[in-house]
Amino acid sequence: MGRGNWITVAALALTMCTAAWADIDAAQVFGTRPSVAALALSPDGHRLAYVSPDPGRGGVLFVADPDVPAKSLPILRILSPEAIDRCDWVDLARILCRITGLRSHLDGQTEPYHRLVAVDADGTNLQLLGGGELSLFSHVGEPNLIDLHGGAPGVVLVERASKKYNTIDVGVERLDTRTGESVGVEPPSPDAGGYMSDGNGRVVLKATRRQTRLGYDRPYVPFFVRRTSNAKWEPLCEWDVVTHDGFLPVVVDGGANRVYGLQKLNGRLAVYARPIGGGPPELVRADENVDVEDIITLDSANTVIGVSISRDYRDTEYLDPTLGEVAASIRRALPGYRGVQLTDASGDGKRLLVFAHSDADPGVYFMYDRESHRLQTLYVVRSALEGVTLGVVKPVRYPAADGTSIPAYLTLPPGVTDPKGLPALVMPHGGPAARDEWGFDWLAQFYAHQGYAVLQPNFRGSAGYGDAWYEKNGIRSWRIAIGDVIDGGRWLVSSGVADPARLAIVGWSYGGYAALQAAVTAPDLFRAVVAVAPLTDLPKFKESFRYHSDFYIIRDYMGSGSELSDGSPARHATLLRAPVLLVHGRSDGNVPFSQTEIMDKALSAAKAPHEVLAFDGLSHQLNDSDARMKLLRRSDAFIKQAFAAHDGK
Repeated sequence: MGRGNWITVAALALTMCTAAWADIDAAQVFGTRPSVAALALSPDGHRLAYVSPDPGRGGVLFVADPDVPAKSLPILRILSPEAIDRCDWVDLARILCRITGLRSHLDGQTEPYHRLVAVDADGTNLQLLGGGELSLFSHVGEPNLIDLHGGAPGVVLVERASKKYNTIDVGVERLDTRTGESVGVEPPSPDAGGYMSDGNGRVVLKATRRQTRLGYDRPYVPFFVRRTSNAKWEPLCEWDVVTHDGFLPVVVDGGANRVYGLQKLNGRLAVYARPIGGGPPELVRADENVDVEDIITLDSANTVIGVSISRDYRDTEYLDPTLGEVAASIRRALPGYRGVQLTDASGDGKRLLVFAHSDADPGVYFMYDRESHRLQTLYVVRSALEGVTLGVVKPVRYPAADGTSIPAYLTLPPGVTDPKGLPALVMPHGGPAARDEWGFDWLAQFYAHQGYAVLQPNFRGSAGYGDAWYEKNGIRSWRIAIGDVIDGGRWLVSSGVADPARLAIVGWSYGGYAALQAAVTAPDLFRAVVAVAPLTDLPKFKESFRYHSDFYIIRDYMGSGSELSDGSPARHATLLRAPVLLVHGRSDGNVPFSQTEIMDKALSAAKAPHEVLAFDGLSHQLNDSDARMKLLRRSDAFIKQAFAAHDGK
């Protein structure tokens, strides 16, 4: 890919206007990407940087005065198929952005790559920082930002991989974002997996790789600490990426001289802190019912301000009582928003970026001035949805077949308060090491707007509820996880919410797998299946990693034997009775498109009704407004056609 995709457009005009609700369809307004993303506050608090969508996956970087947010200057345009992932202020006049794209290998598989691009706040002095032409070796030459503070204005710390003989060596460099010149800080090492800094330009932690004699990564990651600037690396802790045992460093707070991370307490993850200078871990926060795994920082110096805990709702617990009271006062000023988060701060902490959202509001950014106590509206996140009434989301619980109470979220169509006999969807989440949370979900809200009740279950195998709930994970324990998903559909019917003749299942990634496997396991329950980027043949998916260094980790995570075959919907396509819509990006680096091809062939051989909706050049998230609109329109029509066909029998 040539450098043409990196052109800055200093005078680009991009207007974001919202058409009247009556003039546009639901797929358009729900499928359109957020109008404001990656919002960042300059160190002096007097300028904002944010990204707005461009056609395809592209984006435009804007700079604005927070006191006059409507007047924005477009300074950088990235053309599809690349996208702007995030942007940060390096100093008062320089912005650093991470650009993502997809590369194809000789074996036909794709994977994401990233580059760093820096530009002045007035759109001048554009610099592509390292990388050059794409390498045949994954991530070689691509700088990865680890610290915005590199010791001088416009200088940052990056880690960079280099190819040396048969090894990939990783080191740290001090990179000048204005000139592109770099100076080594940590020499490249073949055993280094990555580095962490203290937010003040000092490299403090090193993650290392341990491999078998065949070159496969072992599942445990040793971490080493440098306690003072000139000290040697010393062992700190280990973390097992499969079992989640040990201590996982998350952030180094240089001001507090502590490493914050995750460690289990009574089978659930909790936040601990370890002094950089040595000493045992200290418990920061734990919960009796859920994992505590979100550590919140507010500035580029890695200052830890609190933890975020997701129970039925997500709440923030602040470590600093003064800042906690500031957040509480903002929340009181925004009574319509259940979720209020502090997302960024000026260097002196006097100006704060605030993001407020709810289940029925995608969110609004505000600026809060701590001296004047002024709370100013900046931008709505999804301008296309302004004026559109959204459905209410409420936490619910339903019984599994063995009596276990399964937490879930139920989204009802706008205006419906007493749901009876509705068309309904079960929508299992991806992961499977993930969980759904209360709040705005563009996919669930679209279907609710179309009249469906949508159930999002946190089935056993989901993350966030501790070891006992996680079981062996949603793949090795697929019978339990899929059973919980099926029981969610049965509860919708038994509770009277759903019309049994109009119940479908929709899922994305592992959720797409769960949708297919649930329909295989309970073929008479669902009338339609929509599977986006699904796993369909577990043994073949596992085998695709054989020549990757993490094959042993994937093998241990997925397990072996007949359970994988039994849990593969493509190997049991003859059991499916509901029509299936398969949706997939051909350049998916998470779940290869071949998984959909396998399912397509199996369904064709079984003469089972199905369709395939494929998108060229798109990855796992289908991060393209036109593609998402097409997904929404076709899936809604497909489900309704299946309901109608069933009624006609």
